[in-house]
Amino acid sequence: MAAQTYSSLQGQFRLYEEQVESWKREHEEAMCCRDLEDAIAFLVMCVERLDRRSEEWAREIEAGTVEFSWDHSEETAGWYRRWLDVAAAFLKAIGVYETQSYEVVGAAGLRKKYQEVFLMCLDPGKAREAIESLERGHGIPADRAMNELRDRLRSERA
Repeated sequence: MAAQTYSSLQGQFRLYEEQVESWKREHEEAMCCRDLEDAIAFLVMCVERLDRRSEEWAREIEAGTVEFSWDHSEETAGWYRRWLDVAAAFLKAIGVYETQSYEVVGAAGLRKKYQEVFLMCLDPGKAREAIESLERGHGIPADRAMNELRDRLRSERA
């Protein structure tokens, strides 16, 4: 009788151990997802802080309290490029969790900020070259180029 009881208990303990391992793995994945969400919130906060500082700098330039600096522009662009690199890694991690049916809080906000930053002109050197080229009389101003393009499109439709 005692041997039967131990055999029964052994089967129950084995079942419990299997369930614990499964639960433990799922719990660890869920906790990693929560850690990812915390990191996403911090990452979005960082770029929003960078946005505010950049906007503040632009206002200071417009107000004439500071002079524009290509070096400062390049430094700011460098921070945005660095943020894009980090955010891209986070977006990959988000994708992994989402394919496992996790809903990652903050993912949509990060994607939106990533798209906004990705569409920024983050090469001040090229912008500087274009401006200097215009100042030397090469090329045409953007408003004139847009008008010419608009006129060309209108004539093609007619």
